[in-house]
Amino acid sequence: MADVFAKLVHGASLVFAAAAIAAAPPPELTVSQWADQNRMISADSGSKFPGRWSTDRTPYLREPMDCMGVNHPASRVVLRAGAQVGKTQAMNNALGHMIDTAPRSALLLAPSLDKCTAWNREQWEPMLEVTEALKLKVLASRSRSEEGSSTRFKKFRGGFLKLVSASTAKELQSSTIGFLILEEPTDYPLDTDGRGDPIDQARHRLDAWGEDGKEIGASTPGDKGACRISDMYEAGDQRLCYLPCKDCGDYSPLQFEHFRCDPPVAGEELQPYFVRPCCGSVMRQGDLARALSGCVWLATFESADAANPAPGLVVAAGDIDRWRRRSREGRYPSFHLWQAYSPFASWRMIWAAWQEGQTQPDKLRTFYQQVLGEPFEPVMDRPKADRIVDLARHPSTAKLVQLKRGVIPPWAWMLTGAADVQTDRIEWAAWGWGPVEREAFAAGQGESAPGVPGINGALIDWGVIAIPPDDPKAWTELALVSNRTWPGVVSMPLTFDQFGVDTGGHYTSQAYQFAARISGIRALKGSSDREAAPITLGKKVRAGVGKLSGKVQLWFTGGHNLKRRIYFGLGQAFGSVDMGADPGMMAAGLRGSGRREPGALFLPPEIDEGLARQLTAEHLKEQIVGGKRVLMWDKPQHQANEQLDMAVYAMALGVHAGIDRLRWEDWDRLADVRRRVDTAAAEAPLEALWAGNGLLPASPPAAPADSAAPLPSPAAPALRKLNPAPSGKAVPAWIRKIRSQHK
Repeated sequence: MADVFAKLVHGASLVFAAAAIAAAPPPELTVSQWADQNRMISADSGSKFPGRWSTDRTPYLREPMDCMGVNHPASRVVLRAGAQVGKTQAMNNALGHMIDTAPRSALLLAPSLDKCTAWNREQWEPMLEVTEALKLKVLASRSRSEEGSSTRFKKFRGGFLKLVSASTAKELQSSTIGFLILEEPTDYPLDTDGRGDPIDQARHRLDAWGEDGKEIGASTPGDKGACRISDMYEAGDQRLCYLPCKDCGDYSPLQFEHFRCDPPVAGEELQPYFVRPCCGSVMRQGDLARALSGCVWLATFESADAANPAPGLVVAAGDIDRWRRRSREGRYPSFHLWQAYSPFASWRMIWAAWQEGQTQPDKLRTFYQQVLGEPFEPVMDRPKADRIVDLARHPSTAKLVQLKRGVIPPWAWMLTGAADVQTDRIEWAAWGWGPVEREAFAAGQGESAPGVPGINGALIDWGVIAIPPDDPKAWTELALVSNRTWPGVVSMPLTFDQFGVDTGGHYTSQAYQFAARISGIRALKGSSDREAAPITLGKKVRAGVGKLSGKVQLWFTGGHNLKRRIYFGLGQAFGSVDMGADPGMMAAGLRGSGRREPGALFLPPEIDEGLARQLTAEHLKEQIVGGKRVLMWDKPQHQANEQLDMAVYAMALGVHAGIDRLRWEDWDRLADVRRRVDTAAAEAPLEALWAGNGLLPASPPAAPADSAAPLPSPAAPALRKLNPAPSGKAVPAWIRKIRSQHK
């Protein structure tokens, strides 16, 4: 029996061995290692890949995540990135790693209270629900108990997480934290409640932790010069992700300048690709996964020390380790990512978004910020008025555009117009719209979306009703203008497809009554929202008084981005006209493409500098709005801007009528029903229209811009005329909208 007991392990050794195991610290894990072992992605999160997290799916996030860990020596880490590349999940993993391995008090700073609530609902709750390592440590939410968690205050063993809005300073006071998360800092105000920068206020909550405090931040960028995340990125070591070339093995980052797409072959989809700068080889999206498996982050900041240069665009495979050891000179890690690196993004969609941005500058802004992950720098220098006039009067412009005042050019098939009400007069303008010339572009080019052509616009006519708007005669004259028709080079005489009147300035009540009295007139008002769509449905407002009162529908126009689009269009006009060897009054050597570029806006030769100055009266100026530094349109004092306002309204109505949605075949159908029957006369030179053929006046209209247009004086019509529209069983929605505009 003694022999049996002699073979047994002594009880004390078992106790001490178990105690040693229990007392041993857990193995130190990086954030990426912790996420691979513990993090789960909820199916309710909207992720394409629910289930266990795998850093190998997005290997470019490994280094940024590891730097975000509380066990990494960097006290601050910044990630500037495009949308949907994984930046939010990287910060979520760093937060989960902290709670599970080295808990401490934490604060998440969001742009607003709504963003705090959204983060809790869309990020925190789905992560907590399926990640067991966190579920066991975070106290459950209890609506009526201070012992549990709440929507904006999470308790866990060893610390807490507080969700705070950057728009209020009260919650930024008194908390001591060791972990700070900056969620979308680009949208923070510059000053909160008069206490200064909310980021600086939040950083002071880390003071008690000294150098052991940790700050991480990630965001998509904003506009250049007013972008917090870009300022933070540039203050860091500016790391870029270098990928190995499958052919030569050298490393280089993916840059949009090397992105290409050949014209599509009939029946095949677009196949965008990168030309690698190392050896000129082609990299397609199918090669991305292999390249990402060998990705390397290199610090690219420019040093004042000549002995510490930045790496070049191409780094030889044998030198990559040397560049990874480059001195950071005390800078914190900062990373830049854009969508081409993401396995979740389609390169075809990236290319399509770029093409759309070439015709619509507001979409180009979205492309830079959301796709490229770079701050947008609007090139909105005002075209000089004298240069605009010179371009409009140049013979090459006349040859390309075939535009004269009072006549619809041969490529325009839709008209919109607007009136601007002043204290002593009403001004009006008519604009024509049509697609670019299909034959001038290769297949798939010149389009804002597949099958949707880019648009050109032209100022057709303008005038002044020199009667004070408090006189009913002024509104009768405007009603007649709204019902006028204009002859076309190849089209039948057309009237406005849509016409609107500004109600946001002088004589608002009279403008409401005018829109209510005549069917088909839009009551327009500029939106104060910088990000507003071109035109949106507003509320119904009361027009008139007493028994004669009624309600009229109000429409809001997004002037901020439409003005960008107008200036872009004027610039595209310069890029369209080929001056040849004889630039005339223009700068020598200016050569355009010789085709109507997408988005270009053209003006007739009859304009003068006064009209051109009105059209370019405003410029973008940096201002502080709501505590945030933003670019706003500014008009010099005493400078008239009626033509710019009317162009904004006319373009908004054009968008509402469908100019940005019509496909090639839609424009063809519209042209078929609006083309003039006498084709022989239509194909004659433009000057023949004034040759006394009986179709048009013997000479073009010559009313100056600042004089009242000669209008007849019968009573105002109750209904406006309608232009012909295609008919058939399958009538598109845009045609039905035009037909119903008087209802």
